Amino acid sequence: MSIKNLSKICCVMVSTLLVLVFVTIKLPASYSVMLGNIPEYTEEVPVWCGPAVAQMIMNGYPSGALFVSQEDIWDAIQTYKVETMWHSDPRGLANAMQSLNPPPAINPQYPYSQIFDGWCVTSSTDGLSLMKVIAYWMTKNNYPVAVLLSTLPHNSIQIHQEHWVEVRGIVTDVNPTENPNFNIEWVWYTDPSPATLGDPPVISLIKMGAWLNLFQLVDKEGSEFDNQFVAIIKRQVTWPPDTILEAYPDPTLNKGNAQTPKEVLSGETLLPNDILKYTQKWIEKYKLYETEAYKDLKSATHLKPLLVDKKYGGYYLIPYTTSQGKGNNAASLAILINAYEGNFQQIGVFEPTKYLSEQEATEIALNYLKIKTTKAIIAELVTQTEGHYFGRFFPAWKITIDDKVVHVTQKGKIIS
Repeated sequence: MSIKNLSKICCVMVSTLLVLVFVTIKLPASYSVMLGNIPEYTEEVPVWCGPAVAQMIMNGYPSGALFVSQEDIWDAIQTYKVETMWHSDPRGLANAMQSLNPPPAINPQYPYSQIFDGWCVTSSTDGLSLMKVIAYWMTKNNYPVAVLLSTLPHNSIQIHQEHWVEVRGIVTDVNPTENPNFNIEWVWYTDPSPATLGDPPVISLIKMGAWLNLFQLVDKEGSEFDNQFVAIIKRQVTWPPDTILEAYPDPTLNKGNAQTPKEVLSGETLLPNDILKYTQKWIEKYKLYETEAYKDLKSATHLKPLLVDKKYGGYYLIPYTTSQGKGNNAASLAILINAYEGNFQQIGVFEPTKYLSEQEATEIALNYLKIKTTKAIIAELVTQTEGHYFGRFFPAWKITIDDKVVHVTQKGKIIS
């Protein structure tokens, strides 16, 4: 049997006891699957978010975990790649994981069983429907999932237009394997692509409504996945091995419904002082500091709230520092709050970062443009510009001076 064919075979859950770490979230009747045995790795090359995600997943199996170098994973992806327009195409990434560390067989004592374990590319034209599938299979087999978050450039390599992340946790109101209709409340994920190569990955807990604004359709003309949402899921498909995956659509795709509250994306923005009150309310309600990744929140001090994407999809970024009074005030975690309603959106931890002030960013822009005269200046924080995505935790300053526009990253780099 070829590896390519084997990669199209999938599975039911493994009957193995898994140690779970539950995020403390005070929700009524919530059902959590938060996988705490997954190591965290950052990408070692700017185009290796796919290999980094695969490395985390394979070294976090509940049974048969294996450390594989990102270089070996990259080589395997290139060997099994189906679409050359990607650095790590969906099928190439799934094939690589299946070849390097196939999940343990569901019935190893019955080698001729018609049910097999494997990594399967699953797609849908609806993001919430695909998240329903993810919730189902994560609950059923306790394996993390590789998710293609978007196909926007997200670092200095402009031709790198794919952003893979590893989803390790999901929170629903009821057990999604026992109820066809359920609400998805939270997503817990690791982003291996930090703002600066070499920094640790960003570990983030996000409300489902905010996640759906991040999760985007593939935009790659000519790809079989164009205009679809994509994930690589450990799930089941029936023998024979030479039957393509599409012949066995995921049984959860058209069964029941998943729901989540929608985010308000425009309106009049709240004042910073009100945002700080909302932030403290959510910290206490969800006991965020009781989660290991965010325990520093208990003793951290908030810095000035930063308004990002004010016109549409606006949110306040509230940095928190444990270095208050030491001269640099570098933040190592931040909370994101909806700018129009004050709803909690997201929390993340990352490499200590000193956020640029409006004045600092403006001075960098003026020096770059070699402008010394005083002119009308508009400064605003944005998550993306045409052809580049900065990220929600590391927005860039968009500086407009007359008809000239430059973007200044939080590291002080100019993108014009």
